[in-house]
Amino acid sequence: MYRRLMASTALLLAVTMVAPAAFANPAQGAGAAQAASVRLDLPSRLAGLQLSIQRLTELRAQIAAEAQAEFDLAAEMLAAHASAEAGTGGSTSMGADAVARLQVVMANPALSASARAKLEGLVANLTEQLELRAETVAEAEARVKGKPAETDLTRANAAREAAALRLQAMLDANASVEPDRALKIEAVVAKLMADLVGGGKVESEQQALAAIEAAVEADPNPTVAELDVKAEAEAKQGKKAEARATLAARLEANPHTRTAYERLIGLETEAGAHQELDTYVLGKKVDFDVRPMIKENRTLVPIRALVESLGAEVKWNAETRVVTITKGSNTIELKIDSKVAVVGGVEMQLEAPAQIEGNRTVVPVRFISEGLGLYVKWLAQHRTILVTEEPVAEE
Repeated sequence: MYRRLMASTALLLAVTMVAPAAFANPAQGAGAAQAASVRLDLPSRLAGLQLSIQRLTELRAQIAAEAQAEFDLAAEMLAAHASAEAGTGGSTSMGADAVARLQVVMANPALSASARAKLEGLVANLTEQLELRAETVAEAEARVKGKPAETDLTRANAAREAAALRLQAMLDANASVEPDRALKIEAVVAKLMADLVGGGKVESEQQALAAIEAAVEADPNPTVAELDVKAEAEAKQGKKAEARATLAARLEANPHTRTAYERLIGLETEAGAHQELDTYVLGKKVDFDVRPMIKENRTLVPIRALVESLGAEVKWNAETRVVTITKGSNTIELKIDSKVAVVGGVEMQLEAPAQIEGNRTVVPVRFISEGLGLYVKWLAQHRTILVTEEPVAEE
């Protein structure tokens, strides 16, 4: 394109240089005849010059059109790139930058009207997209407002896992170092709390207690020691009803630890749910329709509720007024108001006889339990009776 412009310019200069020679002094030329010939040829040369000027003008217009087309193409390429930046893959800030760059291009006076119109439409479209994106983000933030952040949930899960691992390590250490000694639950929970807070797993003791509780709760088959720890963590959080339920489940799993009973009784006393002469049989409190009583220095309990909680059978003979209790190969016969009982075919003396109270037969709980091969523990401080298959450990 530029070579054609240069060639036409050279032609124009050549013609311009010839034209003055046509008007030079004839005496200086080859002769009068030659000068006349030049003058006669001048119209044709002027016509050629006009043609060259016309072609040069056309060429300049063509060059300008091609340059405009190249400029518009560059502007459209920039617009396409800016549009891609402002698309779904780009950020809101990238989209705003793209719009700003397009506006700079639109301000260039060399841009054609058609190209400017295209860019104006594109800028309007991108601006609308950015506004919609901003609304979407605002709606998403409004939806999750007030809910725990994902990072908080992740942190809570990490704390729970850390508590579970640390608790297991402590239980394993206790079992290997002091296998015959009961775990000091309060000390374990205090140590766990300190480890979780000191290790940066949680920010407060309350969060540590929640993590300990969650760690045991996540275990489908927790040990009795883990249930003890969970109950302690619940109680420290003020969740007394949950702590009572956890201890009740723990005692049903293993009813041979005195401290577990005492913790449960303490919580029930706070809740007003403990009564004098409450009786726990194999870890579960028995619900008597007639309250146990003390007569002749012996505790008497309703026989049917006691025997059924032991998994034994009871039969009543109204004619002889004899109660027969059977559990496996063990058999006990009691006659109402008699201090003589028959255990396995052998007569034995009772310090307090079986009797009728409130239309219920009550019997000495220790005599019946031990006669069936069980153990009885009296918690004097709490005035509570424990009946178990094994002796209750003091710790």
